[in-house]
Amino acid sequence: MRRLVLMGVMAAASAGAGGAARAQDRPPLLPTRDVAVDYRATAAGRTTNIHVLYSAGTERLRAEAAGQSTYLIIDGQARTAHIVMDRQRSVLDLPFDTDRWRGFILSDRAKFARLGTDRILGVACTEWKVSGPFGDGTACVTDDGVILHGAASGEAPDGHAGTGSIQAVSIHYGPQPDDVFAIPAGYKTMAMPTLPTMPAMHSRQ
Repeated sequence: MRRLVLMGVMAAASAGAGGAARAQDRPPLLPTRDVAVDYRATAAGRTTNIHVLYSAGTERLRAEAAGQSTYLIIDGQARTAHIVMDRQRSVLDLPFDTDRWRGFILSDRAKFARLGTDRILGVACTEWKVSGPFGDGTACVTDDGVILHGAASGEAPDGHAGTGSIQAVSIHYGPQPDDVFAIPAGYKTMAMPTLPTMPAMHSRQ
């Protein structure tokens, strides 16, 4: 379960928000269109494939590592986060904390600086230098708020340092069905353990 959370945080889509964000010269903080992205994520010497789904209308995100029956759901409007474990038919409710989940939701406290432009998978993106409370790096983000490539390093408040990188290997825009973001009926809620804050936000070197 911890591996899913770590790899998911390194691999998910970015966050963003229209005109006000652009006026401050920063990337969108949430995707503005429904999208599905497959990433290759590397952290702590391990590489994992992550599948991410995002619904712009409901601000919900689902991230799951290949070959696992555990996945993460974040609801931006309800400000909730859950780890769903199909094998155990259980769900773990987590606090909605933008610093804890900053791989999914870029903090509005971070500082951004434009570095240039790129094209990945035929899609244009802007490269940004990202500096935040716990880490630094760069991210190539589309105009509609999807991170296509990134790398970061940083240190969590508990003192653990970390580095990681992500690479989008496919991107598909289109409506996402509501049921993929729903907690399955009948799943038991588990007590929440204490989880460390993740060490770095999305970025690219």
